[in-house]
Amino acid sequence: MTPGEEKNPEFRDTVQQKERLLAFLGPTHGPRYFDLLAGFLTAKRPRTELASFVKEHFPTSAQLHRHNDFVLNILHNAHLPDPDYKLLASVEGTQGTSKALGSVQASGTLPIDSSLVPGQTGLNGMMVVGGAGSKEAEALGAAHAKGLVVGKDGKLRPTGDSLRGTDVRRRMLKKQVLGLPKAERDRLKAMLRKKRVQRKVSQWPTAPTRPVESVLDRDEEFIPMWMTPDAVPGMFTPLAQDAGVLPATEALRTRLRAITSEHGLSRGVAPDVADFLSKALEAHLKTLLEHCSSKLTATSPGDTVEKDSVLVDERAFDLVAEMAPHAFVEPIPGLSRIGVSPLPTASTASTPSSQESQGARGGSAMVKLQMEEMLADILGA
Repeated sequence: MTPGEEKNPEFRDTVQQKERLLAFLGPTHGPRYFDLLAGFLTAKRPRTELASFVKEHFPTSAQLHRHNDFVLNILHNAHLPDPDYKLLASVEGTQGTSKALGSVQASGTLPIDSSLVPGQTGLNGMMVVGGAGSKEAEALGAAHAKGLVVGKDGKLRPTGDSLRGTDVRRRMLKKQVLGLPKAERDRLKAMLRKKRVQRKVSQWPTAPTRPVESVLDRDEEFIPMWMTPDAVPGMFTPLAQDAGVLPATEALRTRLRAITSEHGLSRGVAPDVADFLSKALEAHLKTLLEHCSSKLTATSPGDTVEKDSVLVDERAFDLVAEMAPHAFVEPIPGLSRIGVSPLPTASTASTPSSQESQGARGGSAMVKLQMEEMLADILGA
């Protein structure tokens, strides 16, 4: 471009160049070429697709010069001001695109959009069919004066100058986004989708919940006066599961007082709670022992029980009394009805009924083992 052309830019006819390119590429590759070029200029297609097509169908430098000249002329015309449609209306009897453009080009003031097909004259979206009269041109000029243009579908639409500020910014933003690579566009879509989900979730705010703060969660060096072993003896005593024995009623009451103080319940629990828990534990253990005793059967024949026979309830109470003497205050009903043969002695070992004595010994050992396993499960040992 010469310095004179910079001061007085003139329209460069791209319609004739387009006709020549269509004739060169043919009806098969011509529309494909212009589709790729339009997509590249509007940032809808990547540069690699257009470059590969041009490299394949414009092998020589002279043919490649046609493509470069056509693209440069399009960019040159895009930087020119909007056309004067009244000047176009003054041109009467135009026959065809080239004649109309040649007549108006002489004035050096009318640019034209490059995305045209032969036989049509497009002016920033306006379509004027060759051979149209002056009345149609005047009507189009009046519509343009009101900020309207005729689109390719034949409908009047507002121009960029008549759009509101928000619409203009929206169109500019759309062009910028479409000009980004595909990876960046996908990243923007993911960000917008995530923001929509967060907006839906946070639409109804919830009241902040205050977590329950325990005294033991604070600094270990800070121990209130009421948390000392003298004030709360049950705080630092081992658990019944660790000790392997059932807690007494007073120890259970002390432990409950320590737990309530730890969770901020200054009044503690009712005085009768520890008694109720002890009675409930006693009833639960009795129920378990009754259930186990109902499953036991005598291993020796006969319905009578000798004087030196050992009863199941005596063995069970001896074992429980050894581990937790305060747990039971009365015998369990129903256990005294079931008996087991006595253990063999030296006098009975030489008798002919030694096999029966061995069976009795095995039965009593099985009973003791079952009782020990049952109490171990109860205590969690």
